[in-house]
Amino acid sequence: QGREIQQRVFENVDHFMNAPVLATKITNRAYDIHAFPHYLQPLDRNHALSHFYVQAISMKLKVYYGLESGTTVLITDDLMGASYRESGNSGYDLNDPAMQHYRNVCVNRDTGATEECAMGEGDKYVSCTTENCDDLFPCPEDPDDASEATATATASNCTSTDTDCVDGTVTTVDSKASVQRWCRDYTFEKVKPGEQLGYLPRSYSCFDNMAQFSQTPGEIIYPDPDDPDVVKEDGTCTFRGGSLVSREVSGPFAYCGNPMDPTKEYRAPIPLDSDGNVDSTAAASVTCDNTFAGVYRTRDYDPRMRSWFTTSKAKLRPFWTEPYVFFSSGSIGITWTEPLFQTDAAGRSVFEGVLCVDYKLDQISGFLEEAYLDSSTFIAVYEATAPYYMIGSSKSSPLSKKVLA
Repeated sequence: QGREIQQRVFENVDHFMNAPVLATKITNRAYDIHAFPHYLQPLDRNHALSHFYVQAISMKLKVYYGLESGTTVLITDDLMGASYRESGNSGYDLNDPAMQHYRNVCVNRDTGATEECAMGEGDKYVSCTTENCDDLFPCPEDPDDASEATATATASNCTSTDTDCVDGTVTTVDSKASVQRWCRDYTFEKVKPGEQLGYLPRSYSCFDNMAQFSQTPGEIIYPDPDDPDVVKEDGTCTFRGGSLVSREVSGPFAYCGNPMDPTKEYRAPIPLDSDGNVDSTAAASVTCDNTFAGVYRTRDYDPRMRSWFTTSKAKLRPFWTEPYVFFSSGSIGITWTEPLFQTDAAGRSVFEGVLCVDYKLDQISGFLEEAYLDSSTFIAVYEATAPYYMIGSSKSSPLSKKVLA
């Protein structure tokens, strides 16, 4: 009987922990077949939000991503809003004319007043070693994975005339090791005393039943106060102080598109010269005003500096992170990560970003408590390596408790 209980536990937990794996694989497959025409860059924000909202509703999971361009898109934890960061780097000179459209897009979440997106001394930002971080180099091998990259086996029928036969041994190369990955080169810098630098904000927005940024009164979705599981669609978007969100910030933002690239859509009128061609001079200053519609909060955030991103870039394979503190909620949890790759014109497999699903530790315990509510069996999930922290249990208990010596 004990073995049967153990087997059922393994099956239940395995199903629960594999759900994020399935969710990211679905998104990664959509990425590979160009369901996101612009590889999840800013022009794909609307496509990505619709895709993630369907997954959130149907699978009860929140998938999100961060890219090497700095772009990030996600549905908020309560599934009632969205969050987005444009592509590009923080750490720009606040007086740089080319960056003025970003300087004043930040907002006070209480009053709705415009704020300057200014960094403080010691704040970190990405600094490219070459212009736009475009140069590629072979991704370094993760030392933790080096021992798994190759394996050897002795074959009795191996002779010196056989391919890959050396002294009677066949060497088998792992598929991960046989594919050279390419990475972009940049460093993390800190704002020095006296420097006046700005950041590209991560913005939080209300959205409508199509999962799009919105501030239209009567079209905002929100949870029914009498039943949190019911979503209502006739709400209004407000700041924390109660005033209505009404933001039309004009500028040549990444979300607007690039009128000089005929292969991409563009969200503003394309300026033409007298001959009917794109006016390159005018195109540089073309703006759109819906990038920050419905945005009620902004924060300094770059996905490339988060541990889930840097570790995924180092490992170049899917994995579960160790428990850590989530940026937005302050909760402790773990994250399933799956890297995104894109083949460039030279045929190189380039690391482009990371797909993620978060599990708060209380979510894992909630699942176990519900699954084993009427059981006398105590179930615990803990780390497989030191320090062996408990990450979930079927009975209420402190989740930071070590369960193994």
